Amino acid sequence: MFKKYNPSVMQIDGDIVRVLTAKKNKSDFSIIKTYEVKLSELKEFSAKIEKKQFSLLFPRELAVIRTLDVSKKTKESIPGLVASEIEDGLPFAKETVSWDSEMLGNSTLLFAATSSDSINGYTRSILDAGLSLEALIPSSIALYEIFKISPLYTKEPVLLLEQGKDRTDIIVIENDLIVASRGFRTKGSGTELIDNLKQTLLSVGRSNSPVKKIFVSSTSGKTAELKESIKKVTETDVEELVLPASLLREITSTGAKADGWNLLLGMLLVVLGFSNLNLDLSKNTLLKTEKLTAIRFAKRVSYSLISVMLLLSLFMGVVNGCKRKEVDSLRSEFSSLSVLAGKQWSPAAQLIFKAVPNKTVLSEFNIDSKGDIVLRGNAENRQEITVFLDTLNKLRGFNAQLGYANDIQAGNKQMVQFQMKIQQKYNAVKK
Repeated sequence: MFKKYNPSVMQIDGDIVRVLTAKKNKSDFSIIKTYEVKLSELKEFSAKIEKKQFSLLFPRELAVIRTLDVSKKTKESIPGLVASEIEDGLPFAKETVSWDSEMLGNSTLLFAATSSDSINGYTRSILDAGLSLEALIPSSIALYEIFKISPLYTKEPVLLLEQGKDRTDIIVIENDLIVASRGFRTKGSGTELIDNLKQTLLSVGRSNSPVKKIFVSSTSGKTAELKESIKKVTETDVEELVLPASLLREITSTGAKADGWNLLLGMLLVVLGFSNLNLDLSKNTLLKTEKLTAIRFAKRVSYSLISVMLLLSLFMGVVNGCKRKEVDSLRSEFSSLSVLAGKQWSPAAQLIFKAVPNKTVLSEFNIDSKGDIVLRGNAENRQEITVFLDTLNKLRGFNAQLGYANDIQAGNKQMVQFQMKIQQKYNAVKK
């Protein structure tokens, strides 16, 4: 957990680098200094300052962030769940993974990961300037935190949009949980921002969490123009995301403009220890990942043994006399274990795999005790996911719903990582 008392946080916004230094008090903090320097002049800036350690804002599009339901998991089984995410749910090799996780209450685990290649590429200019990094904070977390202290804060479903010079963050929050997030590069007056906004609204609308309000901000001081452009494509109320007046006064008292500090202030709340989301993407690397992989391997071995025992029990009639519900439960559990072991014999599973688009890759296939199927995978674009959903819903007895679809970047490749849930009736395979 972060408990820094005089931290400095940094953000790269296009060709500008912003730095904010603060001091922690008993229950709040005071802003000491603000800096805005050109990225090309970072070495000169480094030579002039005494403290050279910073926490850096890390772009959402270079990371994978998702929430995992652990309501039915024991504390001892959570490391195995994280190992599963690292091995099967990421678009980069586990040897390069840098990750962190945080429990939210008793039923939700927030998981974030990136690759060492992404970290090295993004931080090269900072390290070359003679500066060092203490932590990497995902931009989505910083945006979430600044909303928590905004006068506009609410627990209703809202969409937050922070527009920078060359990239944008979008997150959807409901009941203090991030239910969707994405970051993406923008090019001048291109359509990327509006397209991503519309896709996010459509995605969360399908999951029965329609957004009540949209709050926007721009680091370039063009928030009013941004609001008007968004109002043209949605009927949802659009407002400016505002900071507490006291914070704005502190920022402007240092000689800085009021615009452009939202994400840095959100970062401060994290590194000062005022946040419950203490995610640091530089925290866990290969050593800890290897320990989790060992746990996962042991779990896979136990799955294989249990699946064999269940198969024997079914063939030997041990379950004779059981109620139909109990048999269904055993079949469901055995089906899930067989998929994990690579024996995808289920007719329902066969139909699903046949429906997968050519360029879509499934990374996880789970069947719970009710017979509901949870899929995770990577697609080249959102159109592939839409086609996959439509195909599944045309199958008799299948009701497929999208859980999330997040844009991610693996090296130079852009893809969409998704999760969907398929509800099925007993033996509802189309004949």
